Amino acid sequence: MIAQGRFTPGQTVPSTRQLAAQIGVSFHSVRRAYQDLAAAGVLDAIQGRGFVVANRVSATTSQQMESGAEIVQEALKRLVGLGLSESDIEYLIDEQLSVVSAGDAGPKVVFLGRYAEEAQAGAEFVKQSLQIEVFAAEFADLERFEDADFVITPYSELRLAMQRLPKADIVGVSMVLPAPVLDRVSRLFSHDTVALLTASPATIQPLSNELRRQTGFPGQILGAPLSGNDGAALQIIDQADAILYTPDARRRLLRIIPSDAHALSVTISPSVQSMRAVSDAISENLR
Repeated sequence: MIAQGRFTPGQTVPSTRQLAAQIGVSFHSVRRAYQDLAAAGVLDAIQGRGFVVANRVSATTSQQMESGAEIVQEALKRLVGLGLSESDIEYLIDEQLSVVSAGDAGPKVVFLGRYAEEAQAGAEFVKQSLQIEVFAAEFADLERFEDADFVITPYSELRLAMQRLPKADIVGVSMVLPAPVLDRVSRLFSHDTVALLTASPATIQPLSNELRRQTGFPGQILGAPLSGNDGAALQIIDQADAILYTPDARRRLLRIIPSDAHALSVTISPSVQSMRAVSDAISENLR
């Protein structure tokens, strides 16, 4: 297909997982084939993109055709081994050529959070960091993501994610809170109180636990969702020594918080080290 001009220099070829699914072989076999083509100078391995058609010409057309013929021959042997007839194979090849020529939509990446606000914040963080599309999900709606290629989730949920989505590559991450929040709460004592204002009630308990775990704060954490009745939130703000809010609660908080009050945004996101691991895992498995 490269020799015939279906893929031009600089164009990304289908990911190993997509092409493997299309021709019915393991993605490891496709990866080895891509690596062989890269060694021959036909493809370039680009971190974050996978394999692209090389701009340079390191082999003649006849050499490229010879290498391509070997790959096709191996694929045909596998198809015959599956018991497919000649007409079945011809139909399958024609069908898959049209699919492959349509382009590669890229891997489906999902950030699986323990609660909605964590899932949304994590997905946005990974999206901005790697410049790829990332879906936010909770365990309650995993049936919508059974076709995911990669699932990123806190280490505490990794085992469960492996059980629920056995076909996906699961990448564990450490979740951290912003440094200003950690510094502020770490300086408080047992007689102090932290106000935690969220968009959802489901966020309060797990985020409170995370605050205590990362800061050792021994005092009281009072949580309130900003979801219509702001009386409880106002009462908490009045007695708090530190006011924290999640990004989804910011807009409503600004309408009720006193002008002289100092509040900090508390967004939980993957650590820098974890993001390196995520980037490496996705780049490696695209090859």
